[in-house]
Amino acid sequence: MTAILPIMCTERMRLPGLTRICPTLAAMLVALLVAVVPKPADAARAPAVADVRVLIDVSGSMKHNDPHNLRGPALRLLVGLMPTGSRAGVWTFAQGVNMQVPLAIVDAHWRATARAASHRIGSPGLFTNIESALRRASVGWKTPDAAVRRSLILLTDGMVDVSKDAAENAASRQRILTQLLPRLRAAGVRIHTVALSANADRKLLRALALGTDGWFEQVDDASRLQRIFLRLFEQSVPSESVPLKSNHFTVDNSIKDMTVLVFRKAGAAATRLVDPRGQVYRSDQHPSSVRWHHDHNYDMVTVAAPARGGWRIDAAQDPDNRVLVITNLKLVAGPLPSHILVGERPIISASLLRDGNTITDQTFLQLTRFEVRDNAEADIPPLRLLDDGRAPDVNRGDGMYSARLAAELKSGEHELVLRVRGETFEREVHRAIRVHALPVTVQMTSPADRHGAYRLMVTPDPDLVRPDGLQLQSRIGQHDGTPLPARFERDHWSLTVAPEYGGQTVYMRVTGKLVSGAPLSVSLQQPIPKVEAPVETPVETQQKTVAPAAEVPSTVQLPVAESAQPGPAAVDWVHVAIVVAAVNLLLIGLAGGAYFLWQRRSRPPRAPVKQQAEPADD
Repeated sequence: MTAILPIMCTERMRLPGLTRICPTLAAMLVALLVAVVPKPADAARAPAVADVRVLIDVSGSMKHNDPHNLRGPALRLLVGLMPTGSRAGVWTFAQGVNMQVPLAIVDAHWRATARAASHRIGSPGLFTNIESALRRASVGWKTPDAAVRRSLILLTDGMVDVSKDAAENAASRQRILTQLLPRLRAAGVRIHTVALSANADRKLLRALALGTDGWFEQVDDASRLQRIFLRLFEQSVPSESVPLKSNHFTVDNSIKDMTVLVFRKAGAAATRLVDPRGQVYRSDQHPSSVRWHHDHNYDMVTVAAPARGGWRIDAAQDPDNRVLVITNLKLVAGPLPSHILVGERPIISASLLRDGNTITDQTFLQLTRFEVRDNAEADIPPLRLLDDGRAPDVNRGDGMYSARLAAELKSGEHELVLRVRGETFEREVHRAIRVHALPVTVQMTSPADRHGAYRLMVTPDPDLVRPDGLQLQSRIGQHDGTPLPARFERDHWSLTVAPEYGGQTVYMRVTGKLVSGAPLSVSLQQPIPKVEAPVETPVETQQKTVAPAAEVPSTVQLPVAESAQPGPAAVDWVHVAIVVAAVNLLLIGLAGGAYFLWQRRSRPPRAPVKQQAEPADD
């Protein structure tokens, strides 16, 4: 190290004390620290731009499942909510695929084109070529792009149907699962699927959604499509709203534009909107700054530069009503999976951005409160998010607020509402999350008498788990317990537990893949009771979902889209140790080089040695 110091430096060091390091060496030190030390999540990162592509089935069976063409109003709702500057396109499909609305940047012209095209949706087609539709709509999605949030919405009422030949249909379905799904998942695409019939290929549509952390809905009534498309919009597009309280809401000074979505019941009076001055807006009477779209069962009102203050919606209250806003004071939510298992507690995070930059001013933030509530659990108080540097938060005072969902969410569907309150403003973000029971269940049959053996049956959920490649490891007792052999029988494993193991616990781990190709790893434990007295009659088989082992939590690894905003990063202490060692070596080298130069400069100059004249040649 000391040998190369004079070559690296372009100016002399001040000695002693090393009060100034040469610029080249300082630059190397900074580069080393930046390259090796892991950085926390970039809280200031702006929300990704949405790219949403919609696929709508127009096969003949839709005449029965959507006789009133309610796919049209649902599509118009989505079109009206899409923010300016995002990217979107619409395809219809049956035997072939038609680009109904060109893929383009969303603006007023695109919205007008899309709304006009939505009125031409019918049910004239033959077959249901889902494979071709997915391929056509996903053109250009080859590699992930962190700056773009990619979503694909697929609405169908049928099975994969490309031919009268069943083998061709099966081959097409298999290509969707083995070729298209992995490619789209790798490109960071989330696929949201809607089955508009009990006859739809539910397993395929669930696999597409689960395999990309998308959303799946099964509906038998097309009248629900508008509300489903609202949910898919909120799962696909970074958006925020202001809270509605008894149909009242407040517009603050930072809001530049707002869109009010009001759902109407059949026969309800016309919707009215009342501004802070008491002026009443109607669908047929409103200022030029207002765009009013009146459609089947809903009104969508967009107001440019809305007046500041309290507004009121004069209509029936509805939990799906929204007031979406465009503002330079944005609430940005961190990544949150759409699917988790019972017992999992994901981290939820959020930050406030002003003009694209994360707010870290503590004077401002001390007057704000971040919290999240679960609309499905009204009795549970809101959970507060903190920026105190204590886990799960990473860095104190960096403007990124975090919390781990404290209560175990019950199996089923939940709507999480993330909200921030300040002195003069409120914002909220809606996210849906589905909690799944374990995809593997255990059944235990008690012995007929005290000398009999217990029998366990371990069954994977065929809707979620692929049958090929599954493995089960089982043992009596934890750690180095006695291996327990298992026999696979058609769709489950069978295990026999001898009576002498009564009072102990069987530990099991199931590994394999979900139907989507995502990895599966589930740990289970089953206590074996002692038989204290003869059992006169066999106890009927009881089925229960066994709780995961406390030491090895059960997890199904459901992938998150690559384009999702990264969450808080954990510190890699091995890398930190490497950096500390490198810096120490660098400082030792600097000290050695400085000492060497100081020694040279401190020595008195030597007297010149006179050379003796060489004897002349004789």
